[in-house]
Amino acid sequence: MVFSVGLKVKNSSTYVTTNIITLKFTKERYTPYTLLTGKVWLDCVADEVQSISLSVDNVPIHFGIPDSLEYEFSKGRHIYSFSSRGYTSALTYNQPTPGLYANATISSVMSGEITLPNVSFEYMTDSINYVFIKENDSMWDGAVAFARKFCGDYPYIFGPNTVRVTRFSNLPVLNIPSEKIVSECVGEDYSKLISDLKMRDIDGNYNVFTMTNADAVGRDIVRHRQIAFDRQWLSDQNEAMLSRIDYSMRGFRYKKICYEGFSNEELRQYVTAVGQSVNITQKEISKFTLSLSPKGVFTTLWFYYDRYCNV
Repeated sequence: MVFSVGLKVKNSSTYVTTNIITLKFTKERYTPYTLLTGKVWLDCVADEVQSISLSVDNVPIHFGIPDSLEYEFSKGRHIYSFSSRGYTSALTYNQPTPGLYANATISSVMSGEITLPNVSFEYMTDSINYVFIKENDSMWDGAVAFARKFCGDYPYIFGPNTVRVTRFSNLPVLNIPSEKIVSECVGEDYSKLISDLKMRDIDGNYNVFTMTNADAVGRDIVRHRQIAFDRQWLSDQNEAMLSRIDYSMRGFRYKKICYEGFSNEELRQYVTAVGQSVNITQKEISKFTLSLSPKGVFTTLWFYYDRYCNV
């Protein structure tokens, strides 16, 4: 298995290296970009790096901007330390024009007026009646609203920089041999749970619409939130509150395994693995990290059990 990092410079030349000192690649179900951090060395100077990529056996899994990059010359080597997010991170910074987008698809909402380089969207012919973009909404907020209305799901990043709404079904079931598993874990994360949500009505009156999260209350968690009337859900005020409560539950229960190697995993790919204490039977990957170091190549897989994942 060959791991190669590409540093593309301002004049469009790309310096590709397999001389990796350390590397960590992360992809997560609710994060709208991939994340790559690492340290590599070259035989020459790469001046004004404008993008960083990672490929595994010539299959690209990351392509993004260098959020930070540091050059060091040491012992005859040109060493680059970097942190890079995928180009889909631009979805969180750019804001479309507020208003109603009728007969909406994910592409029409996302590509109507702002063109993002190296970002693509799931192709679909079906549309929904409308998506309402509120003041200060980002493009990612629009994608989240569309996915919830279209199929009751949450969008995610597929490949290096494709926004998908539905699960990509043409993926094989990944079987992890027991002898490759090096650690197993079961955990909970209650830090984001909302217990009670209260939404004003269209006239600005408080406490008109309320919803309680039994999963939080049953764990003695008290976290009340007040929100303005959400015009995204004019005909279904409960959905305005439920979508927020569902998101607050993200990753609140999970299983995790770490194994030696890498299998070109993808988010929402089904996995089967039998460990000493943790068994996974065709569950969707919710997060994974790939780590390269002098110790070897290791992959950690998370399987969330929440309102969107492995329901």
